[in-house]
Amino acid sequence: MADEARRKLARDVLPELVGYHLRRAHGTVVNSFAAATGELDLSPGQFGMIALIRANPRLSQVELAAAIGLDKSTVAPAVDKLVRRKLIARKPSDADRRFNTLTLTPVGEALYQDALGRIRRHEDEITQALSADERQTLIGLLEKVHRT
Repeated sequence: MADEARRKLARDVLPELVGYHLRRAHGTVVNSFAAATGELDLSPGQFGMIALIRANPRLSQVELAAAIGLDKSTVAPAVDKLVRRKLIARKPSDADRRFNTLTLTPVGEALYQDALGRIRRHEDEITQALSADERQTLIGLLEKVHRT
């Protein structure tokens, strides 16, 4: 059985499919991210939310959902979790009391700073086979894919 598992398998059409390579790369990135940030109990999505809230104080949940490409009903439970962990604070908007705004707390800022160092090292690790120019090209190409 072990010999069968190590056998070089034919990949059929898979090597030609962008989605196949994105899925494989995604798995590598997520596993590396988890190893780098494990004890922080922070997912890539949660870090993205914290970074957006940090960069845009008093961001509404609707704006946050739009910025990360999810609907507000999907974002709400994640925001609730970050609020329970005291990483962000939710307050009614001064401009429109129907909306909540989000701000990073001091606890959230400390976690962000700790996570950022780890994530930068993780990013360097997963792109070690790329030159600086190739890394920027990859980012640009991925932006084109997810903006379509």
